[in-house]
Amino acid sequence: MENENFAKIEDRLKTLANITPSAPWRTGLRSILLTATASRKKPSSSFALVMKLAGAGAFISVFLVSGTVIYAQNSLPGDLLYPVKKGYENIRLALTSEEDKFDEKQKLADKRIEELKKVVTERNQRSSDFAIKEVRSSVQEITEGVAAARKEYQSLKEAGKDTTTIEKSLSSLVPVLEGKQQDLTQIENALPEPQQPQIKQIRDALGDLQQKIENDLNLPPESENIENTTQGVINQPEEPQTSTQQVNP
Repeated sequence: MENENFAKIEDRLKTLANITPSAPWRTGLRSILLTATASRKKPSSSFALVMKLAGAGAFISVFLVSGTVIYAQNSLPGDLLYPVKKGYENIRLALTSEEDKFDEKQKLADKRIEELKKVVTERNQRSSDFAIKEVRSSVQEITEGVAAARKEYQSLKEAGKDTTTIEKSLSSLVPVLEGKQQDLTQIENALPEPQQPQIKQIRDALGDLQQKIENDLNLPPESENIENTTQGVINQPEEPQTSTQQVNP
């Protein structure tokens, strides 16, 4: 009995295996599959569109940021775009090699002093206070750099090693510091009296720095060099004058 049932089931399975789908059914199934495939492609095309828009947005952002940075180069302390200018300078400084970093800081200090000159003549007291703060910050960075160089010089000297290179570097700073002090003196004289002590404090710090370098290298003070040169010209011994007067016999 059971064998007969298995035989019937087997015959029916063989019959199902021989059944083939009709042409209309195949056509309908093909349409359904094509529709499903098309609907699945939509997200990828939407993603591509989003990526294109994102790329365009990034390009516009870079363009706007670049334009803003360029425009910000003319800004002064207290201006809206001045932080953009400082941010760009900080990025450049961070990307500068260690051996060139101190030179870059000197250039930035010169920039701050030039900005202060403009602010003094063109802006109000609030802008001047802001500019003085920027100058003080730049001078502090120079002070730290010089302190590191002086420390290295002393270490090499104590170890009996060659100090020629660092001596030249430190020696070249003396006229630079002298020039900065002269600029600050001009600014100090142009400022209102309540602000003058701030500039004097910065100028004195540079003078102290210059004095330390001169002491390290046993250099004569800059003013003494000028004085000696002047005295050498003024106090030259007079040449003996030859008398042209004839003596009567």
